[in-house]
Amino acid sequence: MTDTPTPVSKLEGLINDFGIECYQLGRQSDWLFKATAARQAILDHVAALVAEAAAPDSVEIHMTPVKSSNIASVGYRDATETLQVEFKDGAVYSYADVPRYVYDGFMEADSLGAFFAKQIRNEYATVRLK
Repeated sequence: MTDTPTPVSKLEGLINDFGIECYQLGRQSDWLFKATAARQAILDHVAALVAEAAAPDSVEIHMTPVKSSNIASVGYRDATETLQVEFKDGAVYSYADVPRYVYDGFMEADSLGAFFAKQIRNEYATVRLK
């Protein structure tokens, strides 16, 4: 089983990419401009992660309506790896530490209900929100 990326490992990857890009740009005339732009992209990403982590409850997860007999909508927050599922009966559940690839697989599944039952329901910490 492969390790799933966390927000910290994603940031480490960005920083590593920044170092590689700086090395590759070192021989180009516009290297300083590109290095500064890459550095700013990293700082913007870090600022967004910090802001969202500081007040995760104040950032509403955008819910996407889905075609399912039991599930009404699904939402995901990358920074906190939080999955939200709203059921047609009005119940809303939040699932913690769900890797992005699980969310992507869920949204692409032929049967959302079957995927949910097998891959999500009993696999992640759950809080009922409504």
